[in-house]
Formats: sequence, structure tokens, C-alpha cells
Amino acid sequence: MSDEETRRMSGRGRRGTALRGTVTAALAGAVLIGLPHLSQGGPVGGSAAAPAQAVVGSDAPAQTEAEALAAARNSDKEIEVLGLRTARREIFAQPDGTFTAREYTEPVRTLRDGAWVDIDRTLVRRGDGSMAPKAVATPLVFSDGAAGEPFVTMEKAGRTLALTWPYGALPTPVLHGESATYPDALPGVDLTVRAETEGFAHLLVVKTPEAADDPRLTQLDFGLTTEGLKVTVGANGGLKAEDAAVGGTVFESGRPVMWDSAAVGEAAAGAADAKTAGTPSTTKAAPARSLALAPSLEGPGGGGKTSEMELPVGDGKLSLTPDQSLLQGEDTVFPVVIDPIQRPATASGWSGIMSGMPGEQDWKYSGSAGVGRCPTDYNPVSCNGVGVRRVLFSMPVSYYAGKQILGATFSARVEHIYSATPTAEPIRLYRVGGKNYPLTSATSWSSTQNAWADHIGTVDKAISPTSCTGQANLHFESGVGGDLTNTVAAAAADSWSTLTLGLRAADETRLPEWKRVCGNAYLSISYNNKPRKITELAQNPGGIRPRL
Repeated sequence: MSDEETRRMSGRGRRGTALRGTVTAALAGAVLIGLPHLSQGGPVGGSAAAPAQAVVGSDAPAQTEAEALAAARNSDKEIEVLGLRTARREIFAQPDGTFTAREYTEPVRTLRDGAWVDIDRTLVRRGDGSMAPKAVATPLVFSDGAAGEPFVTMEKAGRTLALTWPYGALPTPVLHGESATYPDALPGVDLTVRAETEGFAHLLVVKTPEAADDPRLTQLDFGLTTEGLKVTVGANGGLKAEDAAVGGTVFESGRPVMWDSAAVGEAAAGAADAKTAGTPSTTKAAPARSLALAPSLEGPGGGGKTSEMELPVGDGKLSLTPDQSLLQGEDTVFPVVIDPIQRPATASGWSGIMSGMPGEQDWKYSGSAGVGRCPTDYNPVSCNGVGVRRVLFSMPVSYYAGKQILGATFSARVEHIYSATPTAEPIRLYRVGGKNYPLTSATSWSSTQNAWADHIGTVDKAISPTSCTGQANLHFESGVGGDLTNTVAAAAADSWSTLTLGLRAADETRLPEWKRVCGNAYLSISYNNKPRKITELAQNPGGIRPRL
């Protein structure tokens, strides 16, 4: 990463990685009307709100473009235009008179007490025993487990959605970072909730085959209470909550999924083989049905054994019917994770798709998702039936309408690669679809087969893996006249609101091109504001004065 990018990203809190089991707000940019019990004021006991972020490269704020340009020229440093800052966008004036903007797939900051603060999903206990994240885009509260009370309440623009555990009081939750676990909510079954940047995740972790025999896992009827919302099941089988008064989606989710720990068991067996032999193992035996494994709360890994579920809604409840064939399967590897609600769509998004499961998707996946042919030589169990994977990203671009686009760079984080040591293996960037192509929780391999319109960039170099909270290590750079620049320029000229980009391996038959790419990508755009048109000429003594 460049020094410039490091300066921009320094001090930024962890991104709110999205679990597959997540509910978030879909009204991007809506005004938050805070209910008293959903206050984000931090831990009870009086920590003050964090101060507004400092302007990069300047000791004085620059609210307007003109102020920032003047400061940039005088200091010979880039200066942020604070008046144009949003949760997902930041814009910097450059000493040469141009601007550089960055569009993020997920909010990197939020407003609190009138000041921008970095996203911080860390849970803190409040005076009443409940828990709330320090700073997220959508206020939410997790309960202390009291019977009859919602274990999670989420609010957006004065609309609320809350879920209640159907079997009485929950155990005292155990906090770990942004997650809280109610251990043995049912015998051998944990309920884990997690704060996300724009919502929450809640997952049931069935730890043993014996726990899977509990008849209460045949159907779970969560209590569902809402305020100002009309909740239905969407066309994709997920939750859809619309504003009851004026319409418009407030919360939306993908179809619920459950998965076993085949990929986790396979990775553990591979690590043990490698430790014993001193070399990486390239063949893995199928993992045992029940191992002492940590559950994968981020999804089934390279593939794993998965099953979609129905999610009927009505009469103040949200019903979930786990797939008994997966719970009772002889080759099922425990723990099994039941993911009642997936993450919903917002103005921007990302998703993973796979050829072997053409109707499924990893909508706003947590952590990383694969690009290329799933490596069956390393992961025969978790790659079984997966085939080829690709990832997609949707970016808002309406702000750039009418601007002169000078350059563009798409950046992402590669978390895993195929080889033990970094080796140059190409990965390609595509424009997916045309103007305002929708990327939703229903987007799949089947629906995008004919949408990979233009190949607009290739990176073919050795990439050292990084974490999804680290600095970007994959950059598709494009200057004046470059394909990505031209793509963004065309979108700006035609007033697109959304641009969808996708990553895929150059040769989807070659295992060495396999990579895992994180969801928190961003698009950097260099631009100029075009001069305003002269609309009228007026005669004055001494010459002609244009009126703008």
C-alpha cells in the first residue's frame, strides 16, 4: 500500500465484517431517530463521545472544495473536504487542483453526537445489563437474556425490528469483541449474536449429534415485533421489512442457510498432517462426524455441506425449520451452524457466487470468499460440489455525474492464496451488467451468467496474503484512457447511480489461480469538476462579462 493510502486508512477501526446470518438496514443515508434504549453513547459510566476526525494533512478544517483546494496548494498536501464526507465516501483536494475520492462498499464511519467517529463494533455492557456496540451505522441492543424480552432490537429511521427467544430466559451472555454468546440456550446449542456495521448476526450453533436430536430444533418460532414496518418473505425466500406508511425497503435479507463444519474439520486434519509430515498435505480424508471443532460462524468455508431453509413470517413470529437431513446425516460434521437471517441489501454491496451451486450466493459474506476453481486437491470435502467461484461488488457512482474522470483504482484484500509462497497468478476485473445493474441478496451464478460484460483489468503478480482488517494488497490501477477509468467515465457521463464490478480467475480451470478475497473493497476515483457553462453575456464598459 502506498504512503498516501496508509495515511488515509490510519486510525480506522475494524470494518464491520458481515456474517451470512445478518440483518441490516437498507435505507442508506436515512436520518437515525434514536430511541432512548438504543443510544450509542458508549459504556455507561461516562466515556465522552469521540472527537471529530482530524483533516488529513491540515491543522484547520476545510469544509468546502474551494477551501480544501487552497489549503492543498499552500501546504502541498492533500486535504480532505469535510463538508463532502459521508459514511462510505471521503474526498481529498490535491495540490495540483484535482480531487481524489474513495467509495467503500461498507460504512467506515458513523455520526455520533454530531461528529464523525470510526466504526467500532466492540460490545460494551450497559448499566441495565444489556450490550451495545460502541459505534455502528444502525443502532442495536442485545439483551442480558431476560425471559420475554427481545434478545436483539435494531432501529433505523425510527423503525424497529426485534426478535425474542422462544424458550424463556437465556443464559448470561459471554462477550468476545463484537460477539456475545448465550451458552447452551438449548442443551448443546449456543445462540451467538454479533454486532455488524449496519445490523446484527444471530446464529444457532448445534455442537453435537446428541444436541441435534432435541425436538425443539424441528421448528423454532422466534418472537417478532416491529414498529412502523410491514414484514413479508421476499421473492428470494428471505426477510423483507418495508416502511408501513410510505413503502420502501428498510430491512431485507437473503434466504436462510445452515452448514456443517466439514471445511473446519478438513483444515484441522490438514494442519495435523502437515505438522506430522513436515510438509503440506495435498490429500485429506473426510473428517469425522463429531470433532472438537470451533464452529465456522462466517459460512461453510470452501463449500461444505449446506442447506437452505424456509422462513415463514406471520402472527408475530418468525419461524425457522432446520433441515433434519443435514442435522441427522451420517456424514454431517459438527458443530452445525443454523443461520436464520442473512445480511440484507444496502446502497452498496458484495456477494460470492459459485458454478456448482448456481442458485445460491454468499450475500455480503463475512471475511473472504473464493475466486477461481475451488482447490479440490487441498480441500476435497469443503470444495465438493462448489466448482468455480467469483465475487461481485456494487459501488454508488451518482456523485460523479458530469465530472471529468482522470483515473480510477479498484482495491481489495486477498486473504488466502493457493500456493504456500506468493506466486504470480492472474486475477481479472470485469464490469458486470450495464447501467445500474442490481446486485442483491438474490444475485447468483445463474442470474449473472451473461452479465460479465467487459474485462477491464488484470493483476498478474505475486500477492502476499493479508487479513480482512489489514491494508489492501490487490489494486487494479487505471490512469487516463485506461479501461477502468473509461468505465467510470462512461458511468459518470450517463449519470449512473450504481456500477457493479466482478473478480474472476483468468483461467477458471487452473487450481493455482485460486484466491480468497475479502468483501470490504473500495473504488478510488481521481476527477476534476468541469467548468460551469456560460448561460448569458452582458455588455459592460470595458468589455464583455460572462454570467455564470
